[in-house]
Parts: sequence; structure tokens; C-alpha cells
Amino acid sequence: MAISKAITSAITIHVVVGNEACDLDSAVCAICLAFALNQNQKQNERRTVYVPLLNISRKDYRIRTEVKYLLENVGIAEEDLCFLEDINLRLLHEKKLLKITLVDFNTFAGAILIDTTCLEDRSKTTEKDINIVDEIEKQFVDFDRNALYNNILVAKDQISGLTLEEILRKDLKFADKMINNHMVKIAIPVIRINIHDFFEENSDVEGRIKKQLEMFNSSALIIMFMDTKVNLRRFIAVYSYENDILEKLINGLVNSKTVDLKFQKIIVKNSENFICFEQLNISASRKVLLPLIENF
Repeated sequence: MAISKAITSAITIHVVVGNEACDLDSAVCAICLAFALNQNQKQNERRTVYVPLLNISRKDYRIRTEVKYLLENVGIAEEDLCFLEDINLRLLHEKKLLKITLVDFNTFAGAILIDTTCLEDRSKTTEKDINIVDEIEKQFVDFDRNALYNNILVAKDQISGLTLEEILRKDLKFADKMINNHMVKIAIPVIRINIHDFFEENSDVEGRIKKQLEMFNSSALIIMFMDTKVNLRRFIAVYSYENDILEKLINGLVNSKTVDLKFQKIIVKNSENFICFEQLNISASRKVLLPLIENF
């Protein structure tokens, strides 16, 4: 492997890595920047190996469905990729062989289209986004922005074949909240399915979620559901095995002075011990919810 050879040859290893979510923009940017840096080396001065690192374990690659789809679509197979367990960053650092470039947002078409709703969401779209996609369309005559966007969106929403545990980890972020003088770590996954289907299709949801919360070192969970079958609908299920934490979270969300989420309490079969709502304010995504939780 090139990395092993580089270590023994005392060649610098320059790792390009995105954020721990390993979403589409981070993954694509890491790969493209590492490739560009490598291409810019002079042939007779190639003393650096550039490694794009996907900031997840290999077992979690299958749940990054949109990343997997896009990379396979351009001929990059899983075995061609480098994951966290494939490279010993500490060892490279100790040997003084390591350089790291951190990346997050990028300038490549697929990720731009997903982040900006195919350039239609003006609150997220910049002039730079539009110019870059326009330039890509000039360079590649077969480029179809709408087809690419729709295909990635389908892949992103794909959860068939995934276990409940994998579905929870697929699109997951955390928030820290001081409750009763204790810092509580709250897991907030987004799941692209109707809330009723989720609870009907999975067995022992509470027991399995409890185990996942232990693994996350969390004591509370807010699942955000998105149903896009016809028109966008949002639902939320709130859970904690500590009643005082559950009560504080519910009160904070329902009575928020910052954003009116327009919660409507609903009954969901098989969701005992979960408090479930339909969120009628469909414009409030997790990006809105995270600061709301931290500040109520």
C-alpha cells in the first residue's frame, strides 16, 4: 500500500480530511483536493503522498448512501478509499511524517446542488455556487444538474436494508444542554421516513434505542423525521429514560420563544414512552433546532 511504502521511505503523508459527519461535501472535497494537490506535484519532486481520508469507520460507509452512490457512479469503489482504521495518524505524527488539511465545504457540483436544493433555495445559494455549477456545465456537455440532484436525493433517502441502529447513525448530530445542573448529551438523528412507518417497521424500538444511547454516551434522543413522499412533512419523537430530562426537553421545544415549531401532538402506534409531534413549521430543519435546544 502507498501509505506503508511512504512511511518506510520517510516520505511525507499529507492527509486531507473532512468533518466527522462524512457527508457528501466533506467526502467529495477531501478526495478532489487530495487529487489536485497530487497532480500539482512536479514529477521529479514527488516526495509527498496525498491521502483523502473519509472521517468514519469502514463499517459506516454503507449508511452514507449518497456518498456511496456518487463515488461508485464515478468509478471509485469502497476498496479504493481510506477510512479511519486504515491509517495510524498518531504513528505518522510521532514519526514527524504527517501533514493534515481539514476541509468541509467544497466547490463541486453534486454537493453544491444538494446543499442548495438544486440552486433553488436562495437562502442557501451564493453567487459562487451558481458560477461554479455554470462553469461545470460548460466543461461537460452531458452534465444534467436536475438529474444529478434527483439521483443523489434518492440515494440520500435510501434506508432499505439498513438496521435500526444504522438508520440512527446515518445522519446524526449531538447537542449539549445543561439540565438540572448536569450537562446532558442529546442525540439528534434525522430519518427520512414517516414516523408511523418507522415505529411499525422496527421491533423493540425503545430497547434498541436505549442501547444506542449508551453507545453514544447520551441520555436523551430527539428523532427528526422527514416524509417526502408527496409534500414535505416533519415529525419529531422525543425520548429519555430520565423523566425530568424528558419533561425539560418537551417544555423547551414546545414553548420556545426563538422559533415557533408549531408542534401538534400525535399518537403513534408502538411508540410508548416516546413523546411524538407533527412539526407544522416545515422550514425548521435540524440547523434551526440545534441552537434552539442549546439556548432555551
